[in-house]
Amino acid sequence: MDKDAPVRKKILINKKFQFRYASMIVFTLLIMVALFEWDFYYTMKTILPKAFAIDIIREDLILFHILLLVKSLIFIVLVVFISFFFSHRIAGPAYRIQKVLSTMIAEGDLTKQFQLRDKDELTELADALNSMTSNLRLKLLSDEQFREKTRMQITNILKILKEKETITPEEKKTIISKAESISKDSLVSPVSFKI
Repeated sequence: MDKDAPVRKKILINKKFQFRYASMIVFTLLIMVALFEWDFYYTMKTILPKAFAIDIIREDLILFHILLLVKSLIFIVLVVFISFFFSHRIAGPAYRIQKVLSTMIAEGDLTKQFQLRDKDELTELADALNSMTSNLRLKLLSDEQFREKTRMQITNILKILKEKETITPEEKKTIISKAESISKDSLVSPVSFKI
């Protein structure tokens, strides 16, 4: 998007979303580790006694299971940090879009732009919102120009009516023509929205 886009300062932007995202990943990983450990333990318990004297390798098996558990916990912690990092690519842009939209609505300011980093998610949404606000600005400007033109025409009609004590049929015809033109123009607004 823009080279002047904000630089990442915090990893936890939307804590509720990011914790929920990370907990889903960690929960899935925990289930996978538990299933793997159970399968491995069961396999070792049933196969090894038949192949080896269990007393000789018992200590090695216990150490192996403890080492496997410690490695699994380290991997889970690593996955938590990675999931927070990647969830930031969604939570950060969503937070920024929400913040800009809230400001735009509260202040009625359509000049604000949605700026995201290149690697963030939701850049297409930000581009679409920027396009929408740009089109809305153009339509509102066109509406303002239309209203100004109408005000000027009404002012001219009122000026003619105030200056003249008597109106000739030709002046009356001109005034009626201008009024009809204003009435006709007001039926077709340059701004069209579905309401």
